[in-house]
Amino acid sequence: MRSSPKKMLCESTMSRIVCSCASVSEQDILRCIREGAHTLREVGRACEAGVGCQTCHNEVRRMISDHVRERLAAGETDGDQLPLFKKR
Repeated sequence: MRSSPKKMLCESTMSRIVCSCASVSEQDILRCIREGAHTLREVGRACEAGVGCQTCHNEVRRMISDHVRERLAAGETDGDQLPLFKKR
């Protein structure tokens, strides 16, 4: 029986595993996002999260949007620098 990714913990970081295919923890994904990965594809390139079965895609997208909202609320950016808000 498979464990839910939300219940599994990465032993080295004690952070929950978000991507069970690549065993990528929430902490690892957040680090990639803080370091500049602002799309699902960029996160996948940075830490392999989301490149397998795609079950974690919604969770990774939520983590990205939460990070963007936090940065905007803190006044750290005007939004133009973030992919979700780039003017086309």
